[in-house]
Amino acid sequence: MKKAIYSAVSLVIFWVSFCMVAIAEQSQSSVPPLFNQMRIGFGLAGEYINGGAYLKIEPIGLGGLSGIQSNQSQVGRRLQLAPCIELGITIAKDYYLGLHVSWRSSGVTNKSRAPMKSSFSFLHEFKINQYTDILIKSGYKINPCSMIYGLVGASLAKWSHITGEFNRDQQLVDQFKIDRKSVGLSVGLGFEYLFRKKYAFSFDYTHHFYRPISKVQPMSYVETGVFPAELRSGNVLKVVQPSFGVFAIRFTKFFSL
Repeated sequence: MKKAIYSAVSLVIFWVSFCMVAIAEQSQSSVPPLFNQMRIGFGLAGEYINGGAYLKIEPIGLGGLSGIQSNQSQVGRRLQLAPCIELGITIAKDYYLGLHVSWRSSGVTNKSRAPMKSSFSFLHEFKINQYTDILIKSGYKINPCSMIYGLVGASLAKWSHITGEFNRDQQLVDQFKIDRKSVGLSVGLGFEYLFRKKYAFSFDYTHHFYRPISKVQPMSYVETGVFPAELRSGNVLKVVQPSFGVFAIRFTKFFSL
C-alpha cells in the first residue's frame, strides 16, 4: 500500500515538474502569451466505485474471547453521481493547471458474516457514507480539443464500520462500531475532450488512500454450550483501513473568464 502511494505521488511530482520546466522554457519566448485562457466549469459525473476496507479484529491477551479473530478485505461496488466544479487556466498554450472539487453521497456498503462458533456469529458492515475530493488537475493538451491530465489532492470521507455479534436466534447481543471522518490522498489519471469550445467529456480513474483506524473495546457473550452457562468477556482490537477506486465519465460546461 505504501509503495503504491509513493509511486503515485512520485509520478504526479514528476509530471508537475515537467510541466513547470516546459512552461519556463516557453515563457522566455514571445510566442504565445504565458496565460491565454482561464475558465470555470460545472459538471456531473456518472461513477463506478469499487470501495472497500481491510479489516483486522482480534482479542487482546489470553482470555475468554481467545477464539474471536478475523482478517479480511471487504469490497462493495456501486454506481453513483458526483456534481463538480472546476477552475483552471491554460499556460503557455499547451499546459493546463486547475482545481477540481467534487462531492458524492456514496452509500456503498459491504456486509460479511464470520462464524465464531455454532451458536454465535459476527456480521461486519463497512459503509462509505459520503466523500469530497479537492484535487489539483495538471494537464497537457494534445491538440486544442484533447487533453491528458493527472489528479492529486485531498479526499475527505465519512465512513463507518459496525461489527455486530448475534446469537443462534439472530438476536444482537453486542456491537463494536467505528464511525470516522478521515482525510486521505487521492491520485488519478484522465482524458478530456472539448467540443464547441465550452462543452467537455472526460474519463478518469482515481484511487483513494486512507490511514488505518484502530480501536479497542470490551465485548462479551454467554457461552451456552457448557453447563452451567458461562459469561465470556475481554478486550477486542479492531483495525479498519478504507481504500477505494473510482471510474468516472463526466460532462462539464465551461465558461471563459
